[in-house]
Parts: sequence; structure tokens; C-alpha cells
Amino acid sequence: MAAPIIPGLNDNEIMLLFKKYSELGVSNIGHIVVRLNGDIPEILKEWLLRCYPNKNQKVLNQT
Repeated sequence: MAAPIIPGLNDNEIMLLFKKYSELGVSNIGHIVVRLNGDIPEILKEWLLRCYPNKNQKVLNQT
């Protein structure tokens, strides 16, 4: 299971991760894309500003 996938933050790592899994013999991979329900958008915004200020706008402007 590869989760969470956050577009604009770690989605560029998916193919490398899945390639490594394949090399290790994994034949089935699941993934979850982050959903922003309820209070999660505000929590994510605060976390991005604190931990990834340079990627904040890229992540928040995903469609």
C-alpha cells in the first residue's frame, strides 16, 4: 500500500517507488490519494506552510 499520495508533493515519486516494489517481487500495489473532507483542508494547509512552504501553492492549486 502506497499512501497517502499527495498531488504536487509526492506524486512524482510513485513510479520510482512502484519500480522498486517490482524489483522486490511485489506483484500487486494499492494506493490512496488524499481526500480533503471536513477539517482536513485547513489542517493540510497549516502542515504544508510549516513543513513544505516552497511546495504549498503547488499542492493547494491541484485540480
